Amino acid sequence: MSLNLGGMQALSLMSGTIDYSQIVQQLYQVARQPGDALNQTIQTLQSKQNDWSNIASLAGKLQDALMALADSSTFSSFTTSVGGTDTDAITATASGSAVPGTYNISVTAGAPATFTSSAGIGAAPTMSTALSSPVFSQPVTAGNVTVTVGATSKTISISGSDTIQSVIDNINTAFGSTVISGAAITNNQLTFTNASGQTLVFGSAGDTSNFFQVIGLDGVQVGAGENKTSGLLGHVQLTSYLHSANFAMSVTATNGDMQINGVDITYNAQTDTLQAIINRINSSAAGVTASYDPLTDTITLTSKTSQPITVSDVPGMGNLAAALNIAGTSQPGTPWSYTINGSSGTSAGPTVSNVIPGVTFTIQSSGSCTLTVAQDTSTLTKNVQAFVDAFNTLYKQLQTYTQKGGDLQGDAAMAQLAFKYMNDVLSNGLPGVPSQYASLTVQAIGINNGAVGSAPGTTNSLQVDTNTLIQAFQDDPNKVASLLTGMATKLNNDLVNLTGQFNSLTPISPSNMNLVGIAQAEQNMYSNMINDTLQQQQTIYDQAQAEAQQLMAEFQQLQQYQAQAAMEQAALRGLLSTIG
Repeated sequence: MSLNLGGMQALSLMSGTIDYSQIVQQLYQVARQPGDALNQTIQTLQSKQNDWSNIASLAGKLQDALMALADSSTFSSFTTSVGGTDTDAITATASGSAVPGTYNISVTAGAPATFTSSAGIGAAPTMSTALSSPVFSQPVTAGNVTVTVGATSKTISISGSDTIQSVIDNINTAFGSTVISGAAITNNQLTFTNASGQTLVFGSAGDTSNFFQVIGLDGVQVGAGENKTSGLLGHVQLTSYLHSANFAMSVTATNGDMQINGVDITYNAQTDTLQAIINRINSSAAGVTASYDPLTDTITLTSKTSQPITVSDVPGMGNLAAALNIAGTSQPGTPWSYTINGSSGTSAGPTVSNVIPGVTFTIQSSGSCTLTVAQDTSTLTKNVQAFVDAFNTLYKQLQTYTQKGGDLQGDAAMAQLAFKYMNDVLSNGLPGVPSQYASLTVQAIGINNGAVGSAPGTTNSLQVDTNTLIQAFQDDPNKVASLLTGMATKLNNDLVNLTGQFNSLTPISPSNMNLVGIAQAEQNMYSNMINDTLQQQQTIYDQAQAEAQQLMAEFQQLQQYQAQAAMEQAALRGLLSTIG
C-alpha cells in the first residue's frame, strides 16, 4: 500500500523550511514495519503447507505402487517359449491359471472351410456397350493402343464413346483388311479369330490407354487362324450402391437381410456398397472373412474354423446371397490336429485353449516343438522395485523436512511418520498372512533396509535383493504373495490416515468415511494460520495508513493557517507603509 502525499508543501519558518511530507512518509514506513516483519512468518507457514502437500502427493504415489504390488497379476504371470525342431509351428500365451512345465507338441495344420461364388457376379457388357460405362474391372482411359500384325504396327485411338465393336472395326480399318473376325461376347468374355494370316499382338509399352489391360489382352499374341478368348469383361462395382453395382442378378431390396452361419448381415440396396457389405461381414460374429477377387469377379468367404459355412437370404428380405452366387452350404475344411506329451486331439480352428491348463496355443504350420511354461518374474521384480523407489522417495522427504534446519523441524505430526512406515514394512504378523508365514518379514524374501552391521546412515532406505526375491518366488510363490500383500495392506492402512485416499487395500466404510487425512488437516491448519497472519498484517497496514492520513490532514490545516497569517502580515505591512 502506498501513501499519497500530494498537495503537501514545505512549511516556511523564521529559521527556514521543514518538508513535512518527508516526515509523514518516514513515520508511515515506521508504522508499517511490524506488518512487513510478518512476511517472513507468512513465507515460513506457506513453506510448511507446501511440504505437507508434497508429502501427501508422494504418499499417494506410494499407495498406487502398493496397489500394483498387491494385485494378483504380480504373482500370476507366466511366460511361454517355443523350442525344438520347428519353433514356428505354434505361438502360445499363458494366463494366471497356467501350470509351469515343459510339453512336447506335434501339430498338423488344418484348412479352413471356404465358400466362393460359383461364377462371376458382374453383368456382362454387350458389343455395343460404351467403354465409359461403369461395368468393367476399372475405368477405361482414353488414349491410344497398338496392334501389331506380323511386322506392321498400327495405332488405334480409344475414347469413352467407343464400344468393343467399334474398336474391332477401327483395327480392321487401320490394316485395310479383316484382322479380327467372328467377334462376340460369350460367358462375359470376348471370343474372336485371328483372320490376318499372321501373328497378331495386342498392346505395346507406349500405349496411353489401358483398354487391352482392362479386357485382359495386353501383350497377348494370337497365331494365324487361332481362336482367342479375353478375360472377364463385366465386373461388379465395389463402390457403387448395390442396386446399380452391375450385378448379373439385380439386387433391389430396400432393406435386406443375408445370414452367414446364422448371423444377420443387414443391408440397404439403395445406400450400401458391396465394399460396405464386405466390411460388415468381416466385423460381424459370423466367424468368416470376406474378400473380393477382381480377376474372377467372385466373393470368397473363409471360415476361422474347419466347420462348413452356411449362407442364405432371409425369406422376403432380399436376394444378396443369390446375387453373390454363394447361397447354400460349403464343404467342411480339414481340422487341425495335435499331440501333447503323447495325447492326441483335434480342433476345428487353429487355436487350442486350456488343453494345457491356462495355455492357449495357435497352430501356424505342421511340425514338432517343445513348449515351456514358466513363472514370469519380470512383473514381480518391476512392481517390487517401483514400490521400493516410491517408499524411499517419501521416506527421504520426511527426513529432509524434519531434520535440523528443515521446514518442519520439531513437527511432531511428521516426525514420527518415517519411523512408523519403515516399521510397517519390516514387521511380522502382517494382516492376512497364513500362520506358517506369520513370523516372517519381507526381509525373508529380499526386501530390507541394509544388511545387519551396516554403517550408520546407510540403512535409511529400502533395498531389494533381486536374486533372493526371485529364488523365494520360485521356491514358494504363496509365501512371497502373502508377505508382500500383507505388508502392502498394513502400510497402506497407515498411508490412508495420512492422505485420506481409500482404495481396494483399505476400502471406505461407515467407520472411516469421514476421515480427514493428517496431511490435509495440517494443510488446513497452516492455511488458517496464514489467513490469520495476513489479516493481522492488513490491520497493521490499515492503521499505519489511517495515522498517516490524519497527519496529512493536520499538516494541510497548518499550511492553511500559515498562508492566512502571511496574507494578514502583508496587509499589515501595507497599512504601516501608508502611515509612515
